[in-house]
Amino acid sequence: MRRLLLVLTFLSLVGWSQPAQPQAQPPIVVRVETPPAPPRDAIGLLQALGPAYCCIGGGWGRYHAVAHPETKPKTAKVRRTLRGI
Repeated sequence: MRRLLLVLTFLSLVGWSQPAQPQAQPPIVVRVETPPAPPRDAIGLLQALGPAYCCIGGGWGRYHAVAHPETKPKTAKVRRTLRGI
């Protein structure tokens, strides 16, 4: 084990003292441009704003359920009987 560590240390020190090789040619410069985004149509606008519409609708429904508890949906009794309550 000691011999292996000694050999690895020796090889790393020998390789470290070597001068760096000069580059044969300068690096190639590449310019990358992203294409412009396509204009959005009505479907794209609905897809982009869909999560916001869901949050607004869910919040409105929760507010309505809290503000007007006397107006429960007619399916509430059916759900209650299906759950066994």
